[in-house]
Amino acid sequence: MVLHEASVTSQELRHAEDHISMSPINPKPDVRDQAMGPPAAFRAVPLLMLPIINMDHNDFHHNHRQAMSTEHYRFSLVVDLECSGARPFLEFMSTFAYFNESYHWLLFGRVDLKPVVCSLETKNINVDTRITLATSDPSKRDTFELSEVYGSVYRRGGRLQVRQVGWWNTEVGAQWTGQTFSYRKRKDFRGIELLVITTTLQAKHVTLLEYMENTEEPKGYINSRYGYKISRLLSFHHNFKIKFLITKGWSFGAVGTNSTSGVIGQTQANLVDFSATPVGFTPERVYAFASTTEIVMGKFVTVFRHPAIGSARNFFLRPFQNWLWIAVLVVLLMAGVILLGAFGTEKRTSIMEKCQLVLAITAFMCQQGYAYGSTVCSSRIVILTVLVFAVFLYQFYSTFIIGYLLLPPQKTIKTLKQLLDSSLKFSVEDRDYNHQFFSATTDNVAIELYQQKVIPNEFGFVNMSTGMQLAKHGGTAFHCDVSYGYTWIKHTFSDSQICELQEVTLFPYRPLHLILPRNSPLRDTFRITLQRLLETGVAQYHRRKYYMEKPRCTTNSNSASEVTFNDIESLYRMLAMGIVLGLSR
Repeated sequence: MVLHEASVTSQELRHAEDHISMSPINPKPDVRDQAMGPPAAFRAVPLLMLPIINMDHNDFHHNHRQAMSTEHYRFSLVVDLECSGARPFLEFMSTFAYFNESYHWLLFGRVDLKPVVCSLETKNINVDTRITLATSDPSKRDTFELSEVYGSVYRRGGRLQVRQVGWWNTEVGAQWTGQTFSYRKRKDFRGIELLVITTTLQAKHVTLLEYMENTEEPKGYINSRYGYKISRLLSFHHNFKIKFLITKGWSFGAVGTNSTSGVIGQTQANLVDFSATPVGFTPERVYAFASTTEIVMGKFVTVFRHPAIGSARNFFLRPFQNWLWIAVLVVLLMAGVILLGAFGTEKRTSIMEKCQLVLAITAFMCQQGYAYGSTVCSSRIVILTVLVFAVFLYQFYSTFIIGYLLLPPQKTIKTLKQLLDSSLKFSVEDRDYNHQFFSATTDNVAIELYQQKVIPNEFGFVNMSTGMQLAKHGGTAFHCDVSYGYTWIKHTFSDSQICELQEVTLFPYRPLHLILPRNSPLRDTFRITLQRLLETGVAQYHRRKYYMEKPRCTTNSNSASEVTFNDIESLYRMLAMGIVLGLSR
């Protein structure tokens, strides 16, 4: 590692002494040589206002977290291996896991490489370690060999790797023969065994392997099987073995606690290396564990058969609003009164003739004629006006009826608020994340929905089979994970029922990650590998195998809707009433 002035934002020199002091100075060359002691190439940056912190080892041991706090910086640490305190210092830094990606280390000295490597083999050095080792044969004081030091996962038996990447001398400076911190060079974990946690919610009477390797269309929780496949791809790519731990659930309540239950508790307590069950990454979980990259989008939606528009009203009353029907009746009454008055002035009319006149007004609205003569001009104008009014009104009415049969019904429930205001019941898939959402949400509409439609409902929380049956029969909205809910819809709903389906989101889609413990050395390595799997299409190939797409409406868009008995039931009632009244006379 060579320091360049343009890449250094701040400099601080920590020097072990028996006292603690801190002072900005303008060091002279001799002071700098006494403090640092490296060859000239490693002092390429002019240290013009260099704070020197003299700190004894006891004080550093007590305040090392404050002293090593990186905040938003990356530390570069330089250690003189010829110093007598170098070995215990490195041992202390290994114990507290300071050989991680946040710190760049330069270990230098005119010492033999072999004993240094033997000493580093017992240190907590992992795949994310950034150590450059500069050693020199005592007989060649002006030449240093530059080596890169890294491992895989130390606590799982990962072996130390030392790779020469260049050399330095006083004549030509640093010469690099290999790339440092290379992903390709570090990706081989050499067969170590990692501890991985997963959950099998539907696995009954089958082994873990049988459950995970099953590629049938999913009818239950599928994310574990997909995460298992991604974990196997990581295992193949990085050459490591997997030992699975099985748990029954996530235990979202363990976030921020000392609990070790479930996927969350085991990962948060750093008892496993990563989780094969993807977990949604939300703001409250940021400090509980580390994320990699999104491997799939969790789609949790509310599905229901959209009720027919105006289903509470009679089919033959739907074309006009109620106030418009009232206006039509007012027009008929006014026309009838005017005609009765006009005919009354023309000649004396009997009760029967008056009834026929009322019947004639009704016939005009139904596009029927009436054989009767009148010599009064006013009555003729009224009759003509009513006929024209009836013609246009009838056109609007019949057009609606025809359009209702030809066009697919309009869906008006598109938001959670509209769903709350509808007459639909509401059921939720019985999963931990759904219970956790309702207990933690601050969305007023979601809270009101839970209080009004979930708590009082006998089927508030149900399994997938029951929920889909309720949604199929109509009148119930069911909130579920549609990655496997679509399978139930495909095999249990008819084509017409699929066409009636409407979806509303209770909460936004959630990106699902393979999670790791915080400060895991595998984070960046796995992140790069997963991104490569996504970019090359390998992850998408397996995603299509495990996740069902939304069933399409296959009904011919040019075919007219059938008229059901429920649509014309009122006509039969009216006919039966007329027959009964006729026979009673």
